[in-house]
Amino acid sequence: MVSVSEDDSCMEFLFYQSEAVTDLVISNNLCNDYTASMIDFTHYTNLESLEIGDSNFQHVSEFVIDGFDELKSLKIGINSFTRSINSYGDDTSRSFSVLNCDKLESIEIGLSSFGDYAGLFELKNLPKLSTIKIGEIGSYSYNFYDSSFVIKGIIDVILLMNRSSSFEFYRIR
Repeated sequence: MVSVSEDDSCMEFLFYQSEAVTDLVISNNLCNDYTASMIDFTHYTNLESLEIGDSNFQHVSEFVIDGFDELKSLKIGINSFTRSINSYGDDTSRSFSVLNCDKLESIEIGLSSFGDYAGLFELKNLPKLSTIKIGEIGSYSYNFYDSSFVIKGIIDVILLMNRSSSFEFYRIR
């Protein structure tokens, strides 16, 4: 397990290479000075769990997880990947994709993360995905406020939405 705290450099863990790392935990308020358009976790080839805390990666425009063969859970805290804290925007150049992860079972995204991501929201080829939680039912949230949603290769689902753009998704068993 690798845990990134306030004392660690954002660049250090992004370029850290280890096949032994299965769990990556990133604390709160990190990497907000990181200006690359896309974050890259591909160096963590055996990652089973990725947890990103609150208020991280304000300036990252593309969130892409693709082909992580061992990844089982993805969790992102509140107000991460957004320049508009507790608000929304309509930046169509900002996009979210989780693709081709054969073992991924759950995605959880906290209130108002990705609030100004108005580009593509894509979930594709995730055969084990059984739970998606975005925002919090009953709370007003701005997650993916102006995005277009594309969900492919996921069948038999229940989608619970409310007016605040929060939703929960469960596979019917």
